[in-house]
Amino acid sequence: MALIFEPRLRLGPRKVAVVALFIPSVLAMFPNLPAAAGVQVARLSPGCNAATVSRAGRPRYGIALPTVVNVAVVVKPLGIAGMPLGIPMLAVDAVHVPAIVIPPVTTNRPPEPSTAPGAVIKSGGRSSTAGRERFSFQRFLVVVQISVSLVLVVGALLFVGSFRNLMTLDPGFREQGMLLAFFDVSRMQLPEREIKTFQQQLIDEIRSIPQVQEAASTTNTVVGGGMWSHTIRIADAEGSSRFTWVSPGYLRTLEIPLLSGRDFTNNDTEASPRVAIVNQTFVRRFLGSADPIGKILRTSPEPNYPATDYQIIGVSKDTKYFDLRSDTPPMTYAPAAQFPAPGPELSLYIRSSAPLGILSSAIQRRLSKSHPEMTMEFSVFQKRIEAGLVRERLMAALSGFFGALAALLATIGIYGVIAYVVARRRNEIGIRLALGSTRPQVIGLVMKEAAVLVAVGLGIGLAGSLALARFAASLLFGLQARDPLTFFAAALLLAAVAALGSFLPARRASRVDPMTALRYE
Repeated sequence: MALIFEPRLRLGPRKVAVVALFIPSVLAMFPNLPAAAGVQVARLSPGCNAATVSRAGRPRYGIALPTVVNVAVVVKPLGIAGMPLGIPMLAVDAVHVPAIVIPPVTTNRPPEPSTAPGAVIKSGGRSSTAGRERFSFQRFLVVVQISVSLVLVVGALLFVGSFRNLMTLDPGFREQGMLLAFFDVSRMQLPEREIKTFQQQLIDEIRSIPQVQEAASTTNTVVGGGMWSHTIRIADAEGSSRFTWVSPGYLRTLEIPLLSGRDFTNNDTEASPRVAIVNQTFVRRFLGSADPIGKILRTSPEPNYPATDYQIIGVSKDTKYFDLRSDTPPMTYAPAAQFPAPGPELSLYIRSSAPLGILSSAIQRRLSKSHPEMTMEFSVFQKRIEAGLVRERLMAALSGFFGALAALLATIGIYGVIAYVVARRRNEIGIRLALGSTRPQVIGLVMKEAAVLVAVGLGIGLAGSLALARFAASLLFGLQARDPLTFFAAALLLAAVAALGSFLPARRASRVDPMTALRYE
């Protein structure tokens, strides 16, 4: 009964009118007596007028009158303090419906502003309008949040994918287990003609250390080192090629495959004919499909580098040269013994299966005893390569962090809005459950609200991502700026986390007790 009468007290009727609702039940045993008594009073009282009105019954305060009701209105003129005052009395007679006599209380006092029906309706309308405005603004914020989150997630996937491509790229040579050593013999004051001989003896001494598997020298280290180019002419072609002079066993030390021909040996000396090994890119650019073995390439003269003819004796596989991002250039290897401008510095690649820290200590102890004047420096080759990817690693880390943060904030935002929707529609959900709706149906109803917001946000976010992706094209490696798989994965990821954020309040709504929801305000 409280569910019926409590709202009516709130909607305007006074307690007297509400109490009157109980009278029909009390007088149900005497259906005609009150009406008859009222009519008789009207007839016997002098100066009273009586009239009857017939109308079809209609619901009043929640009680249906399904039959014809005869209403007798009795007006009795009375005098209070010398002033006439009409007191109407109502007599109701109905067939099969409890009769009622209600002397309504009349007063000249206007209803209080706080309880007047008009004021209540107006205030309720203002509250509803304000609530709708707040809710619309919240929806707008969630749509913006989802669209911005998608842009950040797309950027994160692009930069992380680019960094992963660089880290998993095959540079064409061995990275792990490689120690890069730098030696300077300036303080030994060796004559220039003895520098090459000493360098070869130093390589042999390092190879004799038990932990060392292979060792070879080079004038230019790959990935992060210097580079040297020569203008060359071969057959009818002319162009530029990178040059580096290496000791015998260089390709074997770095595990660079030799595709055809032969490697350098100790017989390739300063007095022997000049020979060279070229890479695949060199062959494609200057020789096409012709067999390069035996061909002669000629370098242009430069200071300390006279014009020289080199006979090609082998072809090696392409490798990265200056950095991992750059395309493989035409490459020419020549014997270190035939290097025209030797200096006191020497760079060595040392391969070992032992821990590189232990290896560098062993080499340093050995050479410090035999050559105390020589300066030595060691670095791990793999770390040197990774150091060249600092920018890519930083971009991947930052974009990944902000992408994950954006996805988390989008989840929280959609959760908050859907929880607000559930709170506003709690009465409706209770009614649906009371009328037989199942929990999956209630969950689906709430999830549809979230799906609309997510769809609009993803649409705007995809358009923004496509527009901004071109600015990141120069920073990517191995990925297109508008890679469809990346965009699909970002949208799917964001839709999944948004679905999770909306499912939690939807599931909670489906578990609401209908009676509790109906009493909820």
